[in-house]
Amino acid sequence: MGSGSDPGTPLGALNTLLTAIVAGDADAIVDCYAGIDDLHVFVEGPRWQTVGHPAVARGWRAFSAAPMSVTRVDLTDGPWVHGTAGDSAGVPGALASVSATVKMTVQGVAGDDRGVPMRLTWVLRRDDDRWRIVHEHASQPLTDPYGVGDWLVTPST
Repeated sequence: MGSGSDPGTPLGALNTLLTAIVAGDADAIVDCYAGIDDLHVFVEGPRWQTVGHPAVARGWRAFSAAPMSVTRVDLTDGPWVHGTAGDSAGVPGALASVSATVKMTVQGVAGDDRGVPMRLTWVLRRDDDRWRIVHEHASQPLTDPYGVGDWLVTPST
């Protein structure tokens, strides 16, 4: 996302998260999430969702110990930041959302690199000292969810 990892801004908080993911630092990853019971994450797979900080922490610790590693995260579109304008940006409890499409480079067990594209949206809440994630949604488009192909037809000229 960039070189700044200042968790005092929403983008900085996410850069801190992505840097920790590439470093495989489970403690730093977990610290990016609000320590709340209703923390809600739609993971990219294989489950539908994870709810609550203890469950999210357990998931990230398992991910960090799994036999693959994220070696790079590139934003391919975005980021779009909403909700941090004006005086409320630094007030505890303020909310912001950030969305982007990304390509993660994942090194598999055999040492092969795999590009994993996905859409990501984060909702962050301002704590006293920094922004932390309260909701995260990772997804990939389905090939043909309704059996009709792409309904957005480009008019022919």
